[in-house]
Amino acid sequence: VSHEHSDHIAGLQQLLKRFDIPVYTKQGTWREIQDKLIVPKNRLIELTKGSLTLGSLIVEPFSVSHDAADPIGINVFAGNNKATIVTDTGVISDNILRRIDETTLLVLEANYDPHMLRFGPYQSF
Repeated sequence: VSHEHSDHIAGLQQLLKRFDIPVYTKQGTWREIQDKLIVPKNRLIELTKGSLTLGSLIVEPFSVSHDAADPIGINVFAGNNKATIVTDTGVISDNILRRIDETTLLVLEANYDPHMLRFGPYQSF
């Protein structure tokens, strides 16, 4: 789970009822999810600094800029291939640029709302 906003966790409760699967996320995100969903603590696998091996995949979370508790992007390595997933980031930082370097597949979720950018609480560019 990249972060705790409702558009990213809306289906999580039903998914966990149907399947006995773990939830991978950062501690700050987990704290926020607990207030919104009933998720058994034994299903949590906390992502910390460094990487996690899942079968033949290596998963590497990294911090992104977003108005959430502890938002992350993810690199997934499979052999010589690398997929990078970045959602809801407000800024493409140097850290993100380093993380997407030499990626095979980039998933970058973005939207553009000129009214929100003009009148919202965002930095002007």
